[in-house]
Amino acid sequence: FFFKQKTAYEIAQRLVGSEMCIRDRYMGFNLMEKVIKTPIPYEKFKKKIKLLSFPIPAKNIHLQITKNDAMKKLLFNRRDVKAIVEYGPSEKSKKEEISKKRVLLDEPYQRVEDLPKDIQTQMGEYLKEAELYELELNYENFEVNEVLKELLPKDIQIPTGYELVGSILHFNLSPELFPYKGIIGQVYLDKTKGVKTIVTKVDHIESVYRFYKMEVLAGEVNFITRQKEYSSIFELDLSKVYWCSRLSTERKRMLSVIPKGSVLCDMFCGVGPLAVQAAKERGCKVLANDLNPDCFVYLKKNIEINKIQGKLLPFNMDAREFVRMIVDSSNKSEAENLIPKEFLHFDQVYMNLPVDAVEFLDVFCGLFIKANKSVWKETTLPLIHVYAFTEQEEAEEAKQALCDRVNKIYGKYKPLDVKDIMQCHQIRDVSAKSKMYALTFKLSKEVAYGILKKTEETIEIPKKHPSQEED
Repeated sequence: FFFKQKTAYEIAQRLVGSEMCIRDRYMGFNLMEKVIKTPIPYEKFKKKIKLLSFPIPAKNIHLQITKNDAMKKLLFNRRDVKAIVEYGPSEKSKKEEISKKRVLLDEPYQRVEDLPKDIQTQMGEYLKEAELYELELNYENFEVNEVLKELLPKDIQIPTGYELVGSILHFNLSPELFPYKGIIGQVYLDKTKGVKTIVTKVDHIESVYRFYKMEVLAGEVNFITRQKEYSSIFELDLSKVYWCSRLSTERKRMLSVIPKGSVLCDMFCGVGPLAVQAAKERGCKVLANDLNPDCFVYLKKNIEINKIQGKLLPFNMDAREFVRMIVDSSNKSEAENLIPKEFLHFDQVYMNLPVDAVEFLDVFCGLFIKANKSVWKETTLPLIHVYAFTEQEEAEEAKQALCDRVNKIYGKYKPLDVKDIMQCHQIRDVSAKSKMYALTFKLSKEVAYGILKKTEETIEIPKKHPSQEED
């Protein structure tokens, strides 16, 4: 069963034609256009060096060099340069032709006496023919940090932090690096295998659809790419949707938490990084939603790419409307229902929108009052996995702070007790003052059915005075 897009349009008619609009944006625009290449002074990196070398019979290389850890540490190690090269014309003995190779040692070792004593002993026979070997290096043989150290001003810190999304390398360059963005982009493009486009964030995250404005620094002006995460493949347009490769470990953790065969409700699914893997790897039935129409387009593509049609139903709605629609559908007949009956009861809710996911918890307040009792029972309410940011340093303080935030919404029903939190997992430090956490707890029947907690004070009935006691 595949949830066709027209049904999503029926649910949220305001989005009709959104896919067509997204497609039309690219009409007349050459996605393979390239940014003007920033010139690099390649000649600055041409240099000749001398390395200590020695010959060794080719048949002995595996045992005495490749399998010798102590020896391997001494080999010349530079980008695109082999440490074992041809020695030259083969030398012939009376009995057989002996094929030789030349072993190149690292730059600090310019004399045999510079080598560790044990290596001198092991390689003594070969070191008798040791000699200095001249090698010419060029731009291709230098690493990114070496090139940028040469090209950028001495007081500029070389950027090392970036995110790889398929063929796109994504920076978040600081203002002081912007004057050198072209050089930085070109060097990283030259030196990073598989990368076709270098971009940097130029603004804060877009508030509604969660994506950044970006500038292409080098390579193709093409934001569409494919990212592999474990055994799944995701197609996306990084300029129009949110993606964070750094969360792949957290998604793997969450997949281990979600029981196999569960029904998962993903309220802020993006292009489906968790939803697709839950359906594909855990055999889950998944209801996946995102407000961003571009996410919806790529979510449907990713369903096809990963061959999980019928296991994941995509939606393009407001998150609260989405959850209410699923629960309300439990009262509809099978003939008129847009959702197959095996998807109606979700037992896991995934809310990965850390900026304000906690505020969306209000959708569950009284949500099940009119739900079909044959589908929803007090004993089968879902687990909620909600993400949030906090400034607290200590784990227990963070747990309490997040609990307090939840209780601003749930406090008038049954406040969430710290003891009721099944998991409080710190994911990563977003900044010096902000940490990202995932909180897991069971939805209480009081919240689900809107049962207000009692506020009346208990009136204590006074005991009778002994003189008033009856015989």
